[in-house]
Amino acid sequence: MSAGRVAALTAAAAVAAALAVSGLPQSASSAAVFQPTGGPLPSIEALKSEYRHCERVSSQRRLSMHGMAFCGAVSDQLLKREFAGDLDLLLVWSRGERQASATGIER
Repeated sequence: MSAGRVAALTAAAAVAAALAVSGLPQSASSAAVFQPTGGPLPSIEALKSEYRHCERVSSQRRLSMHGMAFCGAVSDQLLKREFAGDLDLLLVWSRGERQASATGIER
């Protein structure tokens, strides 16, 4: 198994473990984040949805340690898988999402 695949599976396992104990609601699309048999990683849309949820929750209250671990794992996976590790691109997307949400634009 390649080092990249091991890293992806490790991150997915961290997301799954944190999700199970985070207390954050699970959307149906992200409930089965990781299968020990090497099942699918969450979709990009599921990661984006969870990222937006993490931003909303963390702007309203402190996250638990488990919530922080979960949100960190979601952010890490989204950064790597959708934005090729470019934090600036993730931040531009995130700001656009917040602005759309504030103006009531459905994305």
